[in-house]
Amino acid sequence: MPRPNPLLAWCRSHLVRRPIAPIRGPRPLGVEVLEPREVPATFDVTSLADGGTGSGSLRSAIISANTSFQNQTNTINLRNGTYSLALGGTFEDAGATGDLDITGNQTLIIQGNGAGVTVIDAELIDRVFHVIGSGVSVTFKDLTITGGYLESTPEHLTLHGGGILNEGGNVTLSGVTITGNELTGFTD
Repeated sequence: MPRPNPLLAWCRSHLVRRPIAPIRGPRPLGVEVLEPREVPATFDVTSLADGGTGSGSLRSAIISANTSFQNQTNTINLRNGTYSLALGGTFEDAGATGDLDITGNQTLIIQGNGAGVTVIDAELIDRVFHVIGSGVSVTFKDLTITGGYLESTPEHLTLHGGGILNEGGNVTLSGVTITGNELTGFTD
């Protein structure tokens, strides 16, 4: 006669029969509200030429970051070559002409491929970069900033920042050469 299995006997003695819960009808689907989420923007600049919104230029990428991608970290990737600024105009703070204005509340990384390999040249039309406001944090990496020029006028007698003018933001330079920028007139 086969021997009884003690494990099987124990399981049978501890088996509790529970009633099966009735199957309910389908529940209505609901929508759960999530916190707002922002996806950091990455801009790959495709044109060495200067141009406005939608042109694939460095200026276009900065204007887009200033207007459409606030309260987040944005990265602008630059390829090898010289990015020459050509849209003249001074003392304008929207980035449409002259220097490249960085505004709003954002962290912006402008990434080159090496000083002397990636060059941003203002071609003496204005300073190169203007960082405006305490909500802006900019990191310049692996590039050269050159060709900034500003001359005082009766409306603007005191000047600062031929390469970069930082008015309240946080600017970090890593592997950056700033050279060949000039201010003329009254400086302090």
